[in-house]
Amino acid sequence: MGLVFTLYREGLSEAELSENAKVVDAFHTILRKSPLAAKARDYLMNKRGLSWGTVEDFRLGYCPSTEVEGIPALFKNRLVIPIEDHHGKVVALSSRQVPGDISDGEGPKYLHTPFKAGDILFNLVRAKKAIISSDMCFIVEGFFDAITLWDGGVRNVVAVMGARMSQIQASLILRYTTNTAWIPDHDEPGMLGCQKAVKMLSSQPFAIKAKMVKYSQDYKDIDEFLRSGDEGAGSLLKQLKLCKGFLSQSNRAGSKKIKEKMESVLGRLQCNT
Repeated sequence: MGLVFTLYREGLSEAELSENAKVVDAFHTILRKSPLAAKARDYLMNKRGLSWGTVEDFRLGYCPSTEVEGIPALFKNRLVIPIEDHHGKVVALSSRQVPGDISDGEGPKYLHTPFKAGDILFNLVRAKKAIISSDMCFIVEGFFDAITLWDGGVRNVVAVMGARMSQIQASLILRYTTNTAWIPDHDEPGMLGCQKAVKMLSSQPFAIKAKMVKYSQDYKDIDEFLRSGDEGAGSLLKQLKLCKGFLSQSNRAGSKKIKEKMESVLGRLQCNT
């Protein structure tokens, strides 16, 4: 392709970041148009049920070969997910196996170019306007947790790309809101990471209000739950979209009905509606 992807380091130049964006555009064009990406398109649209608008929003792509300098060989025949900082600069790439594609079963399910995960919140560049307007930030673990929620209309969502939240990530959230709710994975690292994050966010110097969203433990993560067809999934999406920050203590006494409605779906997450 005649393109070069520059791996993450401190102080990437504007020229290098611009070239990284060109690589993302090239992979996105392949996903949109190439017959080689047919299974990847089918996976995203039919198996994951994403709208094409969401695929465009996240500039998802497909790597049919490793002709781009700086792209690991294991990226070949994989879905490509751009990783952007809060300014929208592409600092890294993640790739995922496409079930049924030629590389399915080769290497790890997810593979990333090197980057400092604790310095970045996935989707913050798109989510920050919705975080400000709703005065609420929902936090999830993985890329597709955030992408699936976004596709369902929950736009104020970011992913920590792992079970742990860093102080840098907490500082990024504090720029836009003091209200957060973690939507955890239902495994031991996910629940432990949620508990630690809620404790950190609630403490100084952040003093961010932090809750944990409850949903059916029959599902390993929120992505699986929302794609399951479970009758509770639509209700959860509706409540998340209605959430506009936490009720103040003075408002709670007069908002019993709202509180009970929110608690029925979100445990102790109380929001203005």
